Amino acid sequence: MEYWEIKTGEPNELGIDGGLSKRDRIGQWITPFINVSSADQYTSKIEAGGGRIIQPKTAIPGIGYTLLFKDTESNTIGLFEENKDAK
Repeated sequence: MEYWEIKTGEPNELGIDGGLSKRDRIGQWITPFINVSSADQYTSKIEAGGGRIIQPKTAIPGIGYTLLFKDTESNTIGLFEENKDAK
């Protein structure tokens, strides 16, 4: 898979970093991820605002947690919580 990391600043600075990969097919969409301090805290906020969790909090061992949700306009968005203790 072709994959490129996108860095927007120095490693110790906050920024909107990410990655980009070549599409496998025409019409494939992107899923933006938002870095949060606690995925659990945002789950209740998403649901209270009318969003729907479509992939519950999932561990990426040694890296952190992700979850996916649909907003009120059916856009898929991801959350990422950095946590090196994730199992």
